[in-house]
This record gives sequence, C-alpha cells and structure tokens, in this order.
Amino acid sequence: MAGIAEERPGERIMDSAGADIDASELLALHDEELVDEAYRRLLGREPDPEGRERYLNALRTAAMTKLEVIGALRYSPEGRARKVPVAHLRGRLVVARLCRVPVLGYLLELILAVLRLPRFFRRSMAFQSALTFQIRRSSATVELLTTELGTQLPKIGELLAGLPTRRDVDQLVGVLERKADLEAVGALAERVEAVRTGLKALEVDLCGHRDRLDVMAAELGGDVRTESLTDRLYVEFEETFRGSRAEIRRRLEAHIDGIAAAMERSGGRFVLDLGCGRGEWLELLKSRGITAQGIDASPAMVATCQSLGLVATEGDALNHLRRQPDACCAAVTAFHLFEHLPFPILLGMIEEMVRVVLPGGVVLIETPNPENLIVGACTFYTDPGHRRPLVPETMRFLLERAGLVNVEVRRLNRYDELHPVHSDDPVISRWLYGEMDYALVGTRP
Repeated sequence: MAGIAEERPGERIMDSAGADIDASELLALHDEELVDEAYRRLLGREPDPEGRERYLNALRTAAMTKLEVIGALRYSPEGRARKVPVAHLRGRLVVARLCRVPVLGYLLELILAVLRLPRFFRRSMAFQSALTFQIRRSSATVELLTTELGTQLPKIGELLAGLPTRRDVDQLVGVLERKADLEAVGALAERVEAVRTGLKALEVDLCGHRDRLDVMAAELGGDVRTESLTDRLYVEFEETFRGSRAEIRRRLEAHIDGIAAAMERSGGRFVLDLGCGRGEWLELLKSRGITAQGIDASPAMVATCQSLGLVATEGDALNHLRRQPDACCAAVTAFHLFEHLPFPILLGMIEEMVRVVLPGGVVLIETPNPENLIVGACTFYTDPGHRRPLVPETMRFLLERAGLVNVEVRRLNRYDELHPVHSDDPVISRWLYGEMDYALVGTRP
C-alpha cells in the first residue's frame, strides 16, 4: 500500500483487544480531526504543516483512505520507533491490500459488503427511530411557540396602540420648535427618545419571534410566511381539479351506511373528519342526522365549512388528535389526506386515529389508487402537494399493525365509468380503466 512502510522482521505489533489504541477509535474520526489525532496518538506530537497538508489532500481527493493514513503514520520510521500498539489495524490493512488486487479485490469487497448488511439495517432502523422522535419533538416545539406567540400578540397590540404615530411626533416637534420653548422642547425630546427606544425594543422582539418561527419552519421543511399564499392557491386548485360539490357528495354516499352502522355498534355520538376541505363529507353526514366535526389546516377551507353551518376547526390534524381522549368517537375519517403526509407523520396519524376510536368504531381512509396506471403515473401528480402514491396492501398492513381488525380495501370510482373509454381486453381494462381511488375501512376490536 502506497505510503505505508513494510513491517521489519522481529518488530512487535500488538493487535489485540487489550491494546492501548483500537483502530476503530481513529476510524470514527474524519478529515482534520482524524489527521491531527492520529499524529498525537501514534507519533506523540502535533502534525507538521507539510505532513498534515499531504494527508488531508490525500483524504479529500480519495487518493488514500482513512485506514491507509493511519497505517502510513503507524508504520513510518517515526511510528515504528514509538511502537504504539494499535488493535485491529494489521488485519484491516491486510484486507485493504487484498481489496486492491484485481478480480480478487472485487470479490473480497463484495463479500465484505454482504457481511456488513445486518449492521447497516440496524443503523437504518435506529436512524428512522431518531428521526421520528425529532419530528415529534419539533412539532411539539412549534405548537408551544405558536401558543406563546398567541399570548404575546395581544400585549404587543396594546403596546402599539399606546404609542404615538410618527406623524403625531413630527407635529409636536414642529409646534414646540416654533414656540422656542427650550424646556418644553427638552421634555418632548426625552419623550420622543423614549418612544423611539420602545419602538426599537418592539422591533427586536418581533424579529426574534419571526426568526424562531423561521427556524421551526425550516426544520419541518416549510416556510410559515408563504402559508397564506399557498392556502389561497389550493382553494382555487380544489375548485378546478377536485370536482363539483354535488359530484363529491355522490361519490361519498358509498361510505354513509358503514358510518351509521359504526355509530350504532360503538355507541359513539360523533364522527371526526381529518382534512375536511370544503366540507362535502361533513355536509353529507349532517344531512343524515350524524354529528360530525372537521379539522383542516387551511383557514379558507374552514371558513367555507363554517359558512355552510358545519362544525370545523382550523389546526394541525395530528396535534388535534393527540389532544383528544381515548375512545371518544364512533369513527375517524380522512379523505385524500394521507398522500400529502411524510411517512413518520402518516404512522403517527394512524396510531392516534385508532386510539381515539371507540371499540366497534371504524377508521376510514380514502386515497388515490396507484393500481390504475393512469393515476399512479400521471394524475396523482396533478396535485403538487402529493408526496407519493400509497399501495393498498401496504396501507392494509399498517392499519392491521396498529390494532384494527377486518380491514377491508374498497376500490372506487372506475375510470371508464367517468370517461368515454372502453376496452374488451381485461388487462387494459383493469390497469388503465380501473378504479381511480380506494378506501380502507378497519374496526377497532
């Protein structure tokens, strides 16, 4: 291996678990930290500028690996003289040399990659768990910050209302200057300065709140200051692409009998609809005498529901669920919401939906059906807020894993029933002209 001296006959190299240094300790470091620490521990000194620069360039251009840098320092004349024992180094260097042999090296690297797969999967699962925890903690922080900001805004408004306007200040300054009343001018100057100081303090406070909101929004992958624009755009988008209220109500009729049966079976008194949108489902439930509540993040959508006399609240669906008591409603529904969610949020949503449903109650989820290739490859992406299609069997597995039983997949709204197309070929009919949506209905035991 380039840059690593051969071992002299008779030289004693400790390569055991009881050695002073384990190669893994140094391999866990990176870039400058690796080079500096290797010099200190293997050569007992700080790196010289020339050597440090040489090894850093080799690492950054992939001319040498971290293992090769450690080996080069350990088996340099200076490193041999110090004879610092390094556990597990010699074996790794041998493997590294073998990996550079044509053909044999490729096979050896392939075998090593297969052997490392279990550790890779364990680390992936640990990363996923840590990511889910971080997302939940960030959501809680955003909710706490929003509450704090809502408490502070009335106080800020009171402070602003009590401050004179710039025009008032300018008029007072002009009057007193014309009167040449030095004492009054001096008193006014102090008042003006106090006002300016108060305004500066208020500006700093408002900027601080904005910065904290921006940080939280960046962690969650969004920008809170564009929500109002996105909200207005999505209302227009729904009007253009979702379909008329009458058409949506007609499609939703397929679910009403199952909800009525769940109400009777569970003894629950209301249905909770997540992402209620324009309120077609809430309106249909109300027309059948079923009490329902909706939650939606869009102020415009909530205003539309309320204008129709429907019960709807603005807010985050997952946080709203977390504030509900256990087993409090007959059914929880979500129509065309889950395809908008990141996977960790989707899992949390399912868990909370199952938690709040009464025994005998149901969870109902409807989403686009990617088994229809036109949907999976094209129309699904008409909505820029969609993340990825959700396969029916995957969703069935997640609901069953969360504790639901009798989970049923209902495929809905065939393409050829809504568009003037037809094919006698059963394969084409299924994969191109089949159902564009599907619903999952599961019961809490």
